[in-house]
Amino acid sequence: MMRQPSKALLALVATLGFVYAISSMQGADAADPPKVVRSARHDDNHGLMLNTTHRRVRMRPGALSHFDHHSIKRGNLASHAHMFNIFRLAGDFSHVASFAFLLFRLQSGGSCAGISGKTQEIYLALFIFRYLDVFTNFISLYNTIMKLLFIATTAYIVYLMRVPLKASASPEQEGSQATMMLVPACAFLALVLNDHNVSDSYFACFQSFLWALSIYLEAVAIVPQMILLRRKKVVENLTANYIVALGLYRGMYLVNWAYRWFVDPISSIEFLIKVAAGLVQTGLYAHFFQIYWQSRKGGAFGGDVIMDQKGFI
Repeated sequence: MMRQPSKALLALVATLGFVYAISSMQGADAADPPKVVRSARHDDNHGLMLNTTHRRVRMRPGALSHFDHHSIKRGNLASHAHMFNIFRLAGDFSHVASFAFLLFRLQSGGSCAGISGKTQEIYLALFIFRYLDVFTNFISLYNTIMKLLFIATTAYIVYLMRVPLKASASPEQEGSQATMMLVPACAFLALVLNDHNVSDSYFACFQSFLWALSIYLEAVAIVPQMILLRRKKVVENLTANYIVALGLYRGMYLVNWAYRWFVDPISSIEFLIKVAAGLVQTGLYAHFFQIYWQSRKGGAFGGDVIMDQKGFI
């Protein structure tokens, strides 16, 4: 049962390692070392304005950014004016919709059968790791509210599943085994490959490790949930909609990062970590999307999803 999650993680490690090696070789061959481009996570973003101009620059071997990007108000190359684009917003609201589907499913049904507690615990941990800087790195009111919303909502879901609805929880022996394999592997990968800079403080390096760990964990967090669904022949409508909304969230974020690569001076390592992890995560949803679409072809959008016998992972 555990072969496929391991393959997904190995694919992620191999992809990141290969691209990181290529990037390193390009940097070593360049006559001029590339300008260090720091992400919005490392910079002071207070007062970030969306009113900007940008101009294309000549690409050099080893160069990381496609544009010089100046804020009219701040004159700062690190200003991410396109951080809140339509793809990012669509992804965020798809994520919020997934929370709404899951909460309604838990509270209306009075049961958490078919919902993986392991997946929700991984999500809670990764949100805490990723948003550790919620009170120290202000980007915008919207950003702060969304960070707190994700942490608080996921904590509430875990509470519902572990306290009032505990008696209805589905057994997760396979999901527990997957978690014990994936979490340490993600921690090791985050230790080896993250986006810290040599000039960062120890605390900043620790934050970079936690951020990378959260990205890798999110790529595989759905695995216990998929293992649980594999045993079911019928997936309730709200549960199916929850999973689809999660998949759409990640798909929109992939488009968001592709867009930002061409308009923002973002770190190539940060970009590659997010995109590679996002591709692995989206791939884990692919088979379920296919089954979901087949079940909705007849227009029965209010019905349950009938699963096949092949499983997902």
